[in-house]
Amino acid sequence: MRHLSKLVLACALGTGCATAVPQAKIDGVQKSINGAADAVGSQSGVAADRLADAKREFDSAMQMAKSGSTDDALRVLEKSDSDAKLAQALGVEGTTRSQLQSVLDQIKTLKAQLGR
Repeated sequence: MRHLSKLVLACALGTGCATAVPQAKIDGVQKSINGAADAVGSQSGVAADRLADAKREFDSAMQMAKSGSTDDALRVLEKSDSDAKLAQALGVEGTTRSQLQSVLDQIKTLKAQLGR
């Protein structure tokens, strides 16, 4: 028990026991960003803006993690993940709207051909 107390104290005073940003968290946010990039594609507007924010936040979080600001890095990674997920949803919405408009245009063309 006495040795455990010394170990805990040594960890608290030293830098060797500082918690790092979990690699699984980093990988998860990278996956969200990649999914968003696929969904946004070449779209512009809000979806692209959110994706750019997510990428900037991710880079910032990695710099924070390297400098030892783990709590800040985790907070910014959460923001990055949220922005990436929002970008992905907006990207999917944009693609769906575009496809819908294409179908509506086809219907309009067919109606015109049928004389209606």
